[in-house]
Amino acid sequence: NIKGVSGVISSDTAWTLANSPYTVTGNTLVESGVTLTIEPGVVVEFNSGLYLKIQGIIVAVGTNSNKITFTSSASSPAKGDWDKIWLKSTSTSFDGSDNYSSGTIFNHCVFSYAKEGLRLDDSSFYLTNSELSNNTTGINFRKVINSIIDNNNFNNNTTGTNTSAGTEENGVGSFTYTKFLNNTFESNTGHGLIFGGYRNNANNNLIKNNVSKNNGGDGMNFSWGDVVKGFADNIIEGNIIYNNGTSTNNGMNYGGNGITVGRDSNVIKKNFIINNKGSGISISGTYIYEGLTIENNIISGNLDYAIDLSSNTNSTIRYNSVLNSGSSTGKPSTGIPDSYMTSINNSITYNTIYNSKNNTIELRYGPNTFNYNNFIKNKGDYVFKLLTGNDSAIDAENNYWGTSTESEIQAAIYDYYEDFELGVVDYTPFSTALNTT
Repeated sequence: NIKGVSGVISSDTAWTLANSPYTVTGNTLVESGVTLTIEPGVVVEFNSGLYLKIQGIIVAVGTNSNKITFTSSASSPAKGDWDKIWLKSTSTSFDGSDNYSSGTIFNHCVFSYAKEGLRLDDSSFYLTNSELSNNTTGINFRKVINSIIDNNNFNNNTTGTNTSAGTEENGVGSFTYTKFLNNTFESNTGHGLIFGGYRNNANNNLIKNNVSKNNGGDGMNFSWGDVVKGFADNIIEGNIIYNNGTSTNNGMNYGGNGITVGRDSNVIKKNFIINNKGSGISISGTYIYEGLTIENNIISGNLDYAIDLSSNTNSTIRYNSVLNSGSSTGKPSTGIPDSYMTSINNSITYNTIYNSKNNTIELRYGPNTFNYNNFIKNKGDYVFKLLTGNDSAIDAENNYWGTSTESEIQAAIYDYYEDFELGVVDYTPFSTALNTT
């Protein structure tokens, strides 16, 4: 027996294991004020192109051994077979410790073969212990607030998440006070986690303790928004981001940065950003005025920049370990290259940069300060190189240059004394031993 559903659900309804599977044979709406409850073990199959729209509440709580499945009804399913579960003006409440209290919840669920496993539109929700796989997009965000996405696996989708819904109908996306915690984004064709982008505001969110690995594009992409704030005032903490940039699409590389970030006042701290095919941290967009804080990260083995500070002002980069960066691309470990805006007033302090394959630092603009860093066993021609057009005096005092011999330090710097059109790098006083503060 296959239970077919379509049309409007206008009173509280339960989909039971005894009547499973349910097949969505027409677009279906859960009205405002109505709760749809789905029992553990229920399978919900969708015919081609159809969606389930929630304006009321959906409570889909399975168990570890008896999951709830949302999937295609096709005998040979493929990505995008059915449309989506569309959360439209639904809500969820949490207590002060972020424990679920009431409202829309998906726990121990599986979403597969959809165009969008979930679509968030003017809603809050709780998604936990679930898997989103083989979808075009695991979750597409239009407007979301006060939500928690915890301990889920996003795998083998075209993108783990997306924000393209934010710009539909010439709109502006809004993503606020939402937490991504303990999730895994792996083996997606494009980016693992997207939570920013063109005409989207993403503010006061927490992205913490996630793993993003083996994705074809960036591990985490929080790109420039072309709006008043864009991706700003967020915390990206304690994530493991490695081996991204594994695929191409019609000859076009997806990127492969560890983290791509745009706009102001984000804190990127205590992350492991390792062996990505692009940069460890890359800047997206045309300007960062208020600055980023990049601190206490381990950034190792990335093939372009370890840290790219393009179009970046007033940022603080401190206490990072930057290791084994660079490749045949020739990019330095840390760079402030020629960019849309003059990148000045950045403070780079107390970092250790070890075993750079190319130059350690390349700098197009000033003033920027580099103090109390360690530069060790770098293999490029120069530890510190000023680029054409940079005639600023650069404060590079109290760094350890891997030697206590001043002539060797001088030979590691490319500045006015190699090209009189450039500024002077002030390296004195210099440390004669590792800075360990």
